[in-house]
Order: sequence, then C-alpha cells, then structure tokens
Amino acid sequence: MTNDARLRRTPEGAGARRPRGCDTRLLCGGFVFALRLNHTMCDAAGIVHGASRGLPAPTITPTWSRELLSSACSRSNSSSPPAEPAYDDGGDVPVPLPLPGDDMGMAMRTFTFYPADLSAMKKELPPRLRNTATTFDVLAACLWRTRTAALQTPPAPGELETRLVFAADFRGVRELDPQLPTGY
Repeated sequence: MTNDARLRRTPEGAGARRPRGCDTRLLCGGFVFALRLNHTMCDAAGIVHGASRGLPAPTITPTWSRELLSSACSRSNSSSPPAEPAYDDGGDVPVPLPLPGDDMGMAMRTFTFYPADLSAMKKELPPRLRNTATTFDVLAACLWRTRTAALQTPPAPGELETRLVFAADFRGVRELDPQLPTGY
C-alpha cells in the first residue's frame, strides 16, 4: 500500500484569502492546515473554533487591557503594604535549567492523587495554611519540591529562591474584580 503524498499549492488570489498559517492542499481534495501560536496570549481551542467556522472576522473582538491584570497592590488605595509583594519582572532573567531528557535517566510518569492523599499533604502544612491552601497550592508545592529534589537543582548564584511560574485561564471566572471584558 502506498500513500499518494503529492502536494500542490493554492495559487495566491484564487478566491479566498489565505489563512494566517500554512494551508497546503492535497491532490486528493484534502488539506493540511498548520497554525503556530503563543499559548500564553491565546488559547488553541478558541482559535481553532473560530477558524473552523470560516467567518471573515472573529465573532468576539479581541481586547487588550493589560492594566486590568496588574497586581492587587498597584490598584490598592491603601497606604499599607500588600500581604504579598507583586512579582518583580524587572532586571536580569536567569537562564532556565535544561529540561530533563533521556540523557538524564528521567522517566515520564502519571500520578493519581486521591482526596486522602491531598488530606495527608495538607496535614504536613503549617497550621496557618491547612484550611486555606487550595488543591492547586498543595499539588504544586508537592510536585515542585519533589522535582527540585530529584533534579538536585542548585540555587542560582546569589539567589535564595526559585520560582514556579504557570499560565492560568481566567476566562469565565466570575470572582474577578473587576471582571475581564469579553474578548480578553
């Protein structure tokens, strides 16, 4: 059995405008569509949903209002310092450690955490955190500590901390104050 992988390019100006990305038409009538995007700036499910409908413009206009996501301390009218300092993104950014690969003897594993596991982890927390730590807090702390120990991550020269940074989807979160506008 052989695959017919002959390709032809859609000529420019042949009717429809080319999408942003790579659109390769196959002789069998099918096509390959590749799209590269920054997951921190937009979500793949949302962009594919919009692209698959074939509309000439987005159904929800994108909004750019970064000031809405500034830290709580910069929006506060209080003269007292915030409980948690804002993330300082100024200065030199350290070069991240290489990701663990096959050459490091690492193995990919899936873990399942049950409610009893989470309860046991929360019991290990300082008393002041036991009732306020979220499931994410507990799992992130556990995985970060064990990953750091497994990789034997040395502190960066002159630094006493290593940060865990992650992306979060705030779409539809009703507890935000102020609410993010549609299209954010």
